[in-house]
This record gives sequence, structure tokens and C-alpha cells, in this order.
Amino acid sequence: MQVSSRGRGTDPGTNLAVPGRAPGANEETSRAAAGVARRRERCPGGVFPTLESPSREAGSKGTTVSLRIVAAKARTKLTIFALEGLLRPERPPGMLRFGTYYGGWWIPEVDPSGGPAFCVGAGTDVSFDVELQRLGYTVHTADPTPAAVEHVRREHPSLHLLPVGVWTEDGELSFAQDETWSESWAIDPHADAAGSTTPVRSLPVLTVRSLVAAAGETRAGLLKLDIEGAEHAVLRQMLADDVRPRVLCVEFDDHRVRHVLASTRLLRRHGYRLLQIEGLNYIFVRD
Repeated sequence: MQVSSRGRGTDPGTNLAVPGRAPGANEETSRAAAGVARRRERCPGGVFPTLESPSREAGSKGTTVSLRIVAAKARTKLTIFALEGLLRPERPPGMLRFGTYYGGWWIPEVDPSGGPAFCVGAGTDVSFDVELQRLGYTVHTADPTPAAVEHVRREHPSLHLLPVGVWTEDGELSFAQDETWSESWAIDPHADAAGSTTPVRSLPVLTVRSLVAAAGETRAGLLKLDIEGAEHAVLRQMLADDVRPRVLCVEFDDHRVRHVLASTRLLRRHGYRLLQIEGLNYIFVRD
């Protein structure tokens, strides 16, 4: 998910934010999560590559594959660097980071009175959701995928789980499981369970507007989207439906430059300011 800068955490004695330390949040992930985070740094094709030394049997073929992965990672980092230069996030003082290295996010302020938080895309690290709940937010966690539903229900039953994804219309869509990172599922409208080499499931999806209503709310104060490439289409539909969360945290898994530029320009036209970029994670606020 990210190339991370040093964040802020909380002093256990005072519960105040301090620089350079991520909040504990039940120690949701540790060394294993950090390893996953490094592996999940995406290449432009949307694959989760793992970089391993080729075996002797693999020979030159294994070396070629490894070199391609290295090149893909380098392209991703160059893309991130280029987008930061083009978009120039404000990075105002006072930003706070909550959650683990892998699952944490920056936000401009702690303001539960601004409305409930919707965290879409849970996986098995809901440290950000847990921290928001601890800070006084009403938190709705949404994810229809099997590992996420099981993890949240077993480990964090106090979170309000909505076992649905988000899309541009209500209904059901095919989700394909990633070949390398089995906990990750992405919307793939063209996936065919009969002919696929990876697991495919039909799972429920809602628009952001319908998600807010399904939670019994009338607005969203904060919205986090980590939805494996569906974010550009979902953002367009959200704005068309006149849904305007004050704080918007988006992971641009589809980080092709023209797509990220188009979505950011669209958000800016609707009154959003880009505050922070951390790897593929973008934080916007609407005044």
C-alpha cells in the first residue's frame, strides 16, 4: 500500500499525539504486516509481486522475472514521485497519523462531531478503524471479502461491519482473488468463475450513497476507500450522487498518472484540497 513517511502516534502516558511513532491500536500487525506492506507495493499491472532469488533450476528465466519485478517497483516509485511533483500536496502542520505502518492513515484533525467514519476495504488490518473508534467516532467498516469479514467479526466485534463493497450501482459483482496475496479481492466485472484460474465470488456492492443509508446515517464525515482499483469510478459516482465527506482518504491502487490526475482534478473542482500523499494513499479535505 505505501511508501511511508514517519508519522505520529500517541504517548501512552498522556494519550497525546507525538511525532515519529505510530499508534499501537492493539498491535494489529507487526513484522509480518510490514513484510506484506513491502510486498504489496504495486507494479503498474496491478499485480502484487514478490521479489525472491531465483533457484538454480529457474536459471536465466528466474533472473529475467526478478529483473522485471525490480523494474516494475522502480517504475511505481518514479510514478509516485512524479505525481507528488505534479499535484503538490499542501502538507499542513498538525496532520496526525493513526494506525499501523501498513494500515494507518493521515487525517487533518480529530473531529467526531463532523459525522460518522466509513472505512471501506478492511482486509485484516483495521487498526485505523479501531483508532477512530477509540477517538470517539462512530465507525462503519465495509468489506464483503471472506478474510475481512471473518477477521473483523472475530477480532473486533465492537466495529459495525457492513459486509458489502462499493461500486457505481447497487447489486452484485464478481470479485477475483489475487493470485499472490490471497486476502486481497478486487472487483472484476468480466471474471468468469468457470474459466478462471483464481477464485471468483459474486459479492454485494452498494454506491457510497446507499452505503451511508444502509448504515442508518444521513452523511459521512470521513470516508476511507481502499478498494483495489475501483476508486476512480466510485469517486465519480459519489460526486454525481452529491455525497461530500469532509475528509476523504483514498488509496489509488490504479495509480496510472492520467487516472490519478483526472480524479484529483475532479475532486478539486468539487471543493477538495489535497493535503497529503503517502505512497499510494491520498488525503483530501473539503472546507
